[in-house]
Amino acid sequence: MLQQIFHENNATNFLIHSNKRSFNGFVAMLTNQQKDKISQMEESDVIVGVLDTGVWPKSDSFKDEGFRPIPKNWKGACVGGNNFTCNNKIIGARYYIEDSARDADGHGSHTTSTVAGNYVHKARCDSSASLSAFDDAIANGVSIISISLGLYSQLNFEEDPIAIGSFHAMAGGILTVNSVGNGGPLPTSISSVSMWMLSVVASTLDRKFIDKSKTIKDLNAPMVADFSTRGPNTIVPEIMKPGISASGVDILASFSQVVSPSNNECDKRSLKYNIISGTSISCPHVVGIAAYMKTFHLGWSPSAIKSAIMTSAKPMKVSNDEVGEYAYGSGHVNHVHVVHPGLIYDISLDDYIQMLCNLGYDNKKIKLISGKNNSSSNATDRSLVRDLNYPAFAIDVKSRIPFTIKFERTVTNVGQPKSNYKASILPNPKIKITVVSETLAFESLYEK
Repeated sequence: MLQQIFHENNATNFLIHSNKRSFNGFVAMLTNQQKDKISQMEESDVIVGVLDTGVWPKSDSFKDEGFRPIPKNWKGACVGGNNFTCNNKIIGARYYIEDSARDADGHGSHTTSTVAGNYVHKARCDSSASLSAFDDAIANGVSIISISLGLYSQLNFEEDPIAIGSFHAMAGGILTVNSVGNGGPLPTSISSVSMWMLSVVASTLDRKFIDKSKTIKDLNAPMVADFSTRGPNTIVPEIMKPGISASGVDILASFSQVVSPSNNECDKRSLKYNIISGTSISCPHVVGIAAYMKTFHLGWSPSAIKSAIMTSAKPMKVSNDEVGEYAYGSGHVNHVHVVHPGLIYDISLDDYIQMLCNLGYDNKKIKLISGKNNSSSNATDRSLVRDLNYPAFAIDVKSRIPFTIKFERTVTNVGQPKSNYKASILPNPKIKITVVSETLAFESLYEK
């Protein structure tokens, strides 16, 4: 890319910094002509929908200087209500409870700017949605939906509007990411158990330091925050919940200037940015990474993106909680390796419907969830629920009672066309694990 821009000039003369351990990118000195050429390059027009308390449109995080016109695939509108205007960054808005999408809480501005806000130099902190909202987001043409609100129930899927709405989004090729809730630290029921959604827990930052010998040391991080709700899945224990961990402690982002940063009536400060902790804050980090992935893999299904995020996660140290992995899911989200997972566990709409059949849902209930008459499922078999092509394995077993369990999965090659993969098992003296077969050989891209 640098050579294409600089032509015969030596690119290294212009390069100031090149990212090697985070997202692909560089910092360089450019002429106006080179800058104009970059601005005309094709973009992917990924649109993120956020269901939250609104947004503070005047924030520098949402300025649209240098942005191209609104993507042609956008079908929504700017119906933000009182004192709300859109631009080429905030391309649309709707309100469902109050009279404006203008954030009077701060929560929505914080999560939205974390997902896809502009970079703001020297930003610092000084010492209601409904199912109709899902329908609108789907119709408007969003690519990913972020939900960091405590709107979820512990009802069965057919009684939960969030489960139904996210199912419709999944059927339309849209990934829904949600926070698990702040009901920790005891093992409690997470906010949403829908397997078509990606649930995120909050953890501390992945901190490292370099000692005098120039050796990189780990500061015992990241670790799951005490307030973050734990699993397992209360309705379908065979499906691992939560899914992933992301930074959610002491995060700096945009804030609403009409609300106290401390939620104290005596606090009259008005801040552009605020530091907040919570699972709500971890969720948009994963949404941002999913949006980044979408720019590389526009045709990938929600399940494929979710699989890449979960299987590329960084392993976390065993939690002090008795629930173990049910505290943090697959591990801490890895923004470096997530774009190239090698193999993915994909799940089709029919797979999800068959799983609902295996759970014992009849055609009437399945139609309430999917909006479609069920004609593709086979006979009900609860034991097959565990064989949903999910990128994690879980099973409910009795303590001190021997068990034998079998999981079946199908992987799709999204790496090199001709490639070989070998299973690697972390030993556990209490459990014998066997993978059949131990090696997989692929001859083509997208081979299963």
